[in-house]
Amino acid sequence: MLSNSEKKRDEKTRTDPSDPHKSRRKYPRRQFHRPIGVLFDGRYLVVKGVELGEGGLSFNVDSKEFVQNVIVTEGESQDYSLMALAFYVATSNNFTIVKATARSIRKTKEGSYILGCQFIDLDFERRREIRTFVTSRALS
Repeated sequence: MLSNSEKKRDEKTRTDPSDPHKSRRKYPRRQFHRPIGVLFDGRYLVVKGVELGEGGLSFNVDSKEFVQNVIVTEGESQDYSLMALAFYVATSNNFTIVKATARSIRKTKEGSYILGCQFIDLDFERRREIRTFVTSRALS
């Protein structure tokens, strides 16, 4: 029998409750508390990362104006939803710059926002660097 907290956690992480092995996320993620440069709609912000994975990343942003201009997309990305993300992965000596699109926005208890972004056309080398980072045990 599952407790209430286990049921809630299960609801958040599973897409099909009848299949306990089907995860919601396609790629594993790891905490990523490093600065990220975000270029969107002619504005450049430096924000704090939250999580990083092969498929995308999430970051914390305080600017309500920035969040109001972001359009969350599902399916195919549109030109108006594209942003450029720049960050440094600790397991490599390379600075990564990649196009991304917003997939989710959620408000935190502190009043800031966490944006979840999906990478677009991430090259093989960068994908491997991120995979190495996610699977390594060192702190970010």
